[in-house]
Amino acid sequence: MRTVLKNGFCGVVFRRFLSVSFCLFSVVFLLLGSCAKEKASEPQPISNGMGPGECRFKLMSDTAMVVYDNLNRITKVASFTYSYSANLVQLKDPTIYKQTYDFALNAKGYPVNVGLFEPGDTAARELTWFNYNADSTLALSRTFVWVKDRYFYSTKTVYTYTNKNLTQMMAFGPDSSKGQLTINLAYDITKLDKRKANFEKMYAFEPYFSVGFMPKSYNLNLITEMQVNVTGNTPIYYAMGYLYDAKGNITTETISVKGGAMVYEKRFAYECNN
Repeated sequence: MRTVLKNGFCGVVFRRFLSVSFCLFSVVFLLLGSCAKEKASEPQPISNGMGPGECRFKLMSDTAMVVYDNLNRITKVASFTYSYSANLVQLKDPTIYKQTYDFALNAKGYPVNVGLFEPGDTAARELTWFNYNADSTLALSRTFVWVKDRYFYSTKTVYTYTNKNLTQMMAFGPDSSKGQLTINLAYDITKLDKRKANFEKMYAFEPYFSVGFMPKSYNLNLITEMQVNVTGNTPIYYAMGYLYDAKGNITTETISVKGGAMVYEKRFAYECNN
């Protein structure tokens, strides 16, 4: 039986942290039939757990389908599958790497740690522990890796929120006094990110992305600019762009080198309960 520590969390190994830094806020994600018209005085029906007027992800990047159960919980994103119990969410990749991520939950349903297992593992080979602020946004994460017979400290990440938006993330290596990566973010506070509720139903298969996919931890507003600064290197500045559908849902998100070429694009499709 797998062993997962139930009261903590481990951040992603720094090598992964660097390789995916520029797409921090991107994620992997059945068109409902029209509901019968109801009398104006009657409440609208709930379809597959969705409330009246609610929209949720259907596809991401054109091909990654998102599947839900009747409680409106995600059960599949592309080839990744989700299963739920009272104190555990399990995310499996049955195809390429055949990895399993076990998210241990506290009494409020918040993840306190995530363990990464590969076939045959009896202990998590990477373990991430999460600490939260009073408003349930992420405050701190620490990563430990299993070597032979015990865990070794690997990475610490500190998260700073301002008005419900993540404005800075700093990663530290084994020497926790020296920052190795800093990401600064700016926002358009006049525009709400309507994807917040959808993103927060997901659990990141890479612990690094957990900042976006934990309850109440996704940003309230839309990111406009991002600065990525690896210690010892020249900072890189990125600009974010968005396209919308008639309901105001974001259909395309782009990241471009500021003043230069686009480096990343993510497309979204939705299903809505009218």
